[in-house]
Amino acid sequence: MSLAPGARLGPYEIQSPLGVGGMGEVYKARDTRLDRTVALKILPESLAADPQFRERFDREARAISQLTHPHICVLHDIGRQDGTDFLVLEYLEGETLAERLKKGALPLDQALSLAIQIASALDTAHRAGITHRDLKPGNVMVTKAGAKLLDFGLAKTAAPAVSGAGLSMLPTTPRGLTAQGTILGTFQYIAPEQVEGKDADARSDIFSFGALVYEMVTGKRAFEGNSAASVVGAILEREPPPMSSLQPLTPRALDHIVKECLAKDPEERWHSAADLSRELKWVAEDGTQLGSRIPVLGPQRSGVRIVLAFMVLAVLIMAALFGGVAYERRASGAKTVTRFTMVLPIDTHLTSGIAVSPDGEHIAYAGMTSQGESRLYLRNIDQFESQAVAGSEGGDSPFFSPDGRWVGFFVAGAIKKVLLPGGAPFEICRTGCDVYPSQMRGASWDADNTIVFGGGLRRGLLRVSAAGGVPQELTRPDVAHGETSHGGPHVLPDGRGVLFTVGTGQGSQVALLNLQTGKWKTLFHGASPQYLTAGQIVYLGSGSLRSVPFDIARSEVRGDAVPVADTVRWVSIVGFESGLFALSRGGTLVFVPSASPLQVDRRLVWVNRRGEETPIMTEAGRYLAPRVSPDGRTIAVTKLAEDGTGKIWMIDAVRGAASPFAIEGTSYDSIWTPDGKKVAFASNGNIVWAPSDKSSGTDLILKREFYTRPFSWAPDGRTLAFVEERPATTGTDIWTLRVDDGREAVPLVVTKSNETEPMFSPDGRWLAYVSDESGRPEVYVTPFPGPGGRFRISVGGGDFPLWSPDGRELFYRTADRVVSVTIGPGPAVEASPAQVLFQGAYFGMPGLHGNYDISPDGRRFLMIQDPPGASLEQVNVVLNWSEELKRPAPTAK
Repeated sequence: MSLAPGARLGPYEIQSPLGVGGMGEVYKARDTRLDRTVALKILPESLAADPQFRERFDREARAISQLTHPHICVLHDIGRQDGTDFLVLEYLEGETLAERLKKGALPLDQALSLAIQIASALDTAHRAGITHRDLKPGNVMVTKAGAKLLDFGLAKTAAPAVSGAGLSMLPTTPRGLTAQGTILGTFQYIAPEQVEGKDADARSDIFSFGALVYEMVTGKRAFEGNSAASVVGAILEREPPPMSSLQPLTPRALDHIVKECLAKDPEERWHSAADLSRELKWVAEDGTQLGSRIPVLGPQRSGVRIVLAFMVLAVLIMAALFGGVAYERRASGAKTVTRFTMVLPIDTHLTSGIAVSPDGEHIAYAGMTSQGESRLYLRNIDQFESQAVAGSEGGDSPFFSPDGRWVGFFVAGAIKKVLLPGGAPFEICRTGCDVYPSQMRGASWDADNTIVFGGGLRRGLLRVSAAGGVPQELTRPDVAHGETSHGGPHVLPDGRGVLFTVGTGQGSQVALLNLQTGKWKTLFHGASPQYLTAGQIVYLGSGSLRSVPFDIARSEVRGDAVPVADTVRWVSIVGFESGLFALSRGGTLVFVPSASPLQVDRRLVWVNRRGEETPIMTEAGRYLAPRVSPDGRTIAVTKLAEDGTGKIWMIDAVRGAASPFAIEGTSYDSIWTPDGKKVAFASNGNIVWAPSDKSSGTDLILKREFYTRPFSWAPDGRTLAFVEERPATTGTDIWTLRVDDGREAVPLVVTKSNETEPMFSPDGRWLAYVSDESGRPEVYVTPFPGPGGRFRISVGGGDFPLWSPDGRELFYRTADRVVSVTIGPGPAVEASPAQVLFQGAYFGMPGLHGNYDISPDGRRFLMIQDPPGASLEQVNVVLNWSEELKRPAPTAK
């Protein structure tokens, strides 16, 4: 706790701490103006900087301010002082229901009384259009006056359930927060639809309420298990035992009410808390008549006693029979296969790595925000918010230790590990590749505490002690015969062999290395092999997930492959393929089911400075890098095919008619020459150009050893700014080329950081570009051709710089916003504060070419519009997936 007694926040004087939780700290305080005791809930500055916590805190204030009910905690005031935000709440004396339940079940009359009060409070919230979404014992305070409902931090505000509401009741939840796939709430009490990532409504609260009442009456949770996976299975698949079987005095009507609350299908639950409250009051009033107790029988009722005895005996026999069946099922080892979806935070994109702990309880992934910040995140199966891994900035390709206590990852130039749940990162070794951790080829941590990893482009497998040391080479790719790299290792359980991927120009192959002899052999076409103790290799094959029987003793494939999942995200880097999936030792499967964000059909739209859209009447496609011709009549755009290869297309900006540019091979990142007569683009790693009217074929502009992309022409049409990727040394750098003078490339901005997206100003005096030397992409301006320093334009991240046609403004993108900065006409860069022009769901991944453009008159922007939900990354989780391998299935080669 950070505030000492006597400290002041506005007129409120701190008296003592009350508690601390995930959303901040709570203090007992005195309102010096009214001389009353209040509770202060503060959001520390460290949490306020996180938009997720900031929005949750604000949402709680908005929700409670709309509600007045004797069993909902009252909000008195809100405030901010010295960077600390706080809520002033009603001070309550008592204990949370969670604390009370530690002592066991509540007396039936008290449980019914509290249940009626909570149901009434929910009814008020639902009528105001507010779904709590986190109803649990910890959010109910038990006081002398009864129950008090707390913590609306996850509340969803929607249209009110009553008519006549004004504009003040319109939705306040941010875009995407409650979209399909988002899981919110506390694990053991959330409804099945929330586990599955579907939207929550009032009926979801009713499910949570049923779980709450069940626990109050019986002292047991409705859904329990030995692991998070088993609790998920219970919520989705199983019914809890009747309350009367645990608490014989439970009225039958109450059993029925709670059972209907806990229905798996929302349509089968009580549809309103008001109905629920009335039913509970009825049970409370007539509970003695509705009880399930068998009355004590006198001697004159002996005949009835005998009948009842036979009935009880019959029930016991049936229970024994069904119990035997259940025991036999348990003894057979059968487990329930359960599926659900986890959605990543909004504007977070997966990069190239995902891992699951050996026990299947934790998922680690590498994510990049729309500001270009990358790091590792950890997500427990029984928690629904990802936690950033401290010290993992710039990290990628996570992997777990055999005991699940450590997670290893790649950063630029090194492999590190960090102890979970948190600790200082420890460097294991240097990799010899100073940039682009995503270029590394994965790792596998063996039981003997050694790590086998892929060394990157043109390198093979290496091995190093997890305690640290110098890596030793295990394999070396045959570059002369087309092998680009070895990676994706998976050490077999016997420790004698390693499955891995061989990247080639003809597609990847799965291979097996014998660690004792040092020899290896290819097994079949595919990538990212992982071995299950059930005797299967699971791997990526032609974009889908497959499994094939494998005899580990003989090191041989022993059957045909069968499909596991139709579509799995995969990436290909210089002929090396890898799939975004992972398997735990116990058979939990996690995989990214969708295609890459690049492989989503999107539409082109014009957007004016006020954010008003005008669609371009052409079909949707996988568009990248649209570029408007100097006369504004034609749009050159990269369009990706199903296999991920690109082609330049030309689109009529008025009619929407589209046709492919008549060129050979792949083509990306087109730019018009200033006179509009030619289009330059990247083709097979080189830069070429061709007449825009297709009157002749392509001519080579530049051929380099490394991959190059064109970005901008100087106004004279003679100087080209391009980027070159050198992943093993300096990363992405900016170069220029004079196309009329020997075509000799000249380095312009070459550092250990990544510099990209160079854009000439219309007068040719300045060059705007992006650098990540600060830890995230930022926009800079430097004089061209120099000399002179540079000036940072963006604050808080920026990407995709673009000049206005008159050169007086510089635009860039940050998150989902397009902003403008006015540039002064003087000899030095004079930039105004950034102004947001508009924001929306428009495609733009950091590191990709532009993905928007401006019309020649400077009035409209050409944007690539995301379809609904396209910005949400999701991960599919299948618990006990290995059970499916035991089922007969059709085989396919």
